[in-house]
Amino acid sequence: MITFKELHKYGVTSAQLLNWSAPINIAEQYEMDDVNSMNVFYNCSLPWFGPKCQYKFNYELSLPFDDIVRLNFFTRDKSPKVFQHSYMGTCYPFLTNCYHDSLLMCLDWREICDGKFDCDNGEDEQYCQTLEISECPLDTYRCHYGAQCIPLEFIMDGPASADCLDGTDEMELYEEKLYYSENDVFTRCSTTGIDQSCSHPSLFHCPLSLKCISIHRLVDGVSDCYFGEDEVFPTCQLNDSRRFTCKSEPNKCLSPIALYNGKADCKNNEDEMTETQRNILHGYIPFGLLCDGINDSLLLELNETDETNCEYWPCNNPYTRCNAFRNCFNEIWYCNRGILIRFNINETKKCLCPPSYFGNRCQWQNQRISLTLQLAYRTVSYTIAVFQIIILLIDEQRQISSYYEQITYVPKRDCDTKFNLYILYPDRPKNFSTNYSIHIDIFDKILLTYVASWYLSIPFQFLPVNRIATQLFIPSISLITKSCSLYCGKHGRCVQYINKNSSYFCQCNQGYSGLQCNIKYNCSCSSDSFCLTSSICICPLNKFGSKCYLKHSICKKSNNPCQNNGLCIPIDDRKGLNQFTCLCNEHFYGTRCENMKNRIDIEFDDNKISMMSFVFIHFITAIENDNHQHTTILKKIIFDQNIITVFITHSFHVVFIELTNQTYYLGVLREKFIESEHIQTRILSNYQCLSINELMNNTFLNYSFIHRVKYYPYLCQQQKQLKCFYDNRYMCICDINHFSNCFTFNHTLSYDCHGENICENGGLCFQDNIKCPILSICACLECYYGTKCQFSTRGFVLSLDYILGYHIKPNVLFHRQPF
Repeated sequence: MITFKELHKYGVTSAQLLNWSAPINIAEQYEMDDVNSMNVFYNCSLPWFGPKCQYKFNYELSLPFDDIVRLNFFTRDKSPKVFQHSYMGTCYPFLTNCYHDSLLMCLDWREICDGKFDCDNGEDEQYCQTLEISECPLDTYRCHYGAQCIPLEFIMDGPASADCLDGTDEMELYEEKLYYSENDVFTRCSTTGIDQSCSHPSLFHCPLSLKCISIHRLVDGVSDCYFGEDEVFPTCQLNDSRRFTCKSEPNKCLSPIALYNGKADCKNNEDEMTETQRNILHGYIPFGLLCDGINDSLLLELNETDETNCEYWPCNNPYTRCNAFRNCFNEIWYCNRGILIRFNINETKKCLCPPSYFGNRCQWQNQRISLTLQLAYRTVSYTIAVFQIIILLIDEQRQISSYYEQITYVPKRDCDTKFNLYILYPDRPKNFSTNYSIHIDIFDKILLTYVASWYLSIPFQFLPVNRIATQLFIPSISLITKSCSLYCGKHGRCVQYINKNSSYFCQCNQGYSGLQCNIKYNCSCSSDSFCLTSSICICPLNKFGSKCYLKHSICKKSNNPCQNNGLCIPIDDRKGLNQFTCLCNEHFYGTRCENMKNRIDIEFDDNKISMMSFVFIHFITAIENDNHQHTTILKKIIFDQNIITVFITHSFHVVFIELTNQTYYLGVLREKFIESEHIQTRILSNYQCLSINELMNNTFLNYSFIHRVKYYPYLCQQQKQLKCFYDNRYMCICDINHFSNCFTFNHTLSYDCHGENICENGGLCFQDNIKCPILSICACLECYYGTKCQFSTRGFVLSLDYILGYHIKPNVLFHRQPF
């Protein structure tokens, strides 16, 4: 034990305290305090930690906290069931009048609004009818049991990424344990409504009983009506595009929940098939499965299968050749979903609980909002961006809850990442007379400037857990509203929520708060940070701590670990103090920007590009036993130049160049990807990929698809100089043995940047990567120009601006311009 004054006397810094495993708040207080402060620091010896060295983990090994968490849950997964049932378990404690047969019940939160009465007084199913009548916008997916709408992009995007609270967006995770069992005698007797309440258009009245259900439960493979009327209703009349139509029964439209449930609802079992299996069922066979000796065709098409007429397919072709863990389970379930720690010398058991649980043994399930955010950033220039996201819980009076979350979002690093958070209510149990919502602010962390705000409503506040999964598209410029009915006084400005066209709020200057920014407060943040509220500070890139007084030493300019002018970004201090991410410039990549990207110089004949302003460059990556990966880059052609240069990081094997008239050329062909390679290629006429319409006569073209594609090897054998060709489904390459290597190729990509078109005046929006775009490029219509097509030549009289505007080269001195 030593005072801060003594530490200052010995020249100890806050960075040294952190190296001695001091708590961050203690180190920050030391940085803030006067040199004569008599506050006390306890220097802990391993394995003890805490402000007074009063805690230690239940392990003798010195492990990082995230490793301890993983070890706990890994060991629990491996523990015998007898250990799991020897502890008390968890439940939801906020149903105070829930009795069953005179016994007070403590239900699991999943048993609330599950369509089954567990409480004698029905308290667990109160207000749940609103879930049945809830609807979602057409551009979202309605989770099967209501209460939640998610983006369409979140459907079936991985079993580790369930976004619906009921798991119905990831069918392999979905189980009906709490909703339906064929052997459960109580299921058919449960009711969720009565005859008089079924007039809502989103409800279906079971005609033979007094039960009403959501129309989304119709033909979902589960008999919700007592006599099964809901499973024979002609659901195609609903005109719901999200339903699955049985091709074998065109008048039968299944709920998405009926797909992949182990039960054949279509006559030919197509609802249980993958998309590839359904394609095979209807005669579309993947190219690699043709003529491989295995009959994959389930239907004959004019006596044709995938294994007939295979004389041009040799059997030997490119498609046919070639634990250390803890075993001791003692007390592993003592804290349920929490982490066991020891307290003081007598090593009393205590529990560290996650936000979703509380109690001395983490035995109580918390009321909460489960929030999943996926962010995307669109820009028209190659920029290095870092954003700070602040998630706040607010009430109707815009009073901010004390519980908030922060995320550091780096577009180049976190693309396609889903951030999963818990937002807790200020009271336990929460005040049911207060309606809460979520307010999200985003700041540029490099410049510490405001960018945008979002408003997320919490629709069913009677539920113990509200699940919200959404995407946020960060604008490239801040949207400040000039005309606004809100009075924000002298110390605020009116701002529009980016996802609510007619919803506004007053954003207060630093040091002020309130609905009209008229309440003054003292900011305790460091002078170089941004004070959002009296208790929320937004730190600059190299600072951390609740008040932003601590400095990251890992990213010092004098000792930058990132090479080639890469930007060093410290990892979230909640994960570690000595970890960082390097953001590289356009020409480099690697953990420390140590590698040069692959460079491809593409030279064109002047007559090929004289009338074009841009070209598409398609990169194809061959993946064994999976679909090829397809990445497209749009590249502008600078006036008076016939060479374009592209840089790319990820591996590729084939490069096609597509001109704007949908003419393809084979640019690069690599059996093995070589890192940091400089490739120079020229677009020659004999490398053009021809359409099958130019290569086949009408006899071949009139064959069925599955018959016609078997002659593709013949095309390569017949025309020895042919490099590549294509149809409306495939792109094919002729290999050195004159055999056709074909793969699926999308010729009809939409160019609106996933509905976030930043181009003006009808310009087309292109991205450098479909899944994880970093750069957006605008292709302008005639008479428009600029990075966003924001400028027009309309109205120009003959002037130098009009005559020379398109011919000016960027980054070239005036006396070197081509005029």
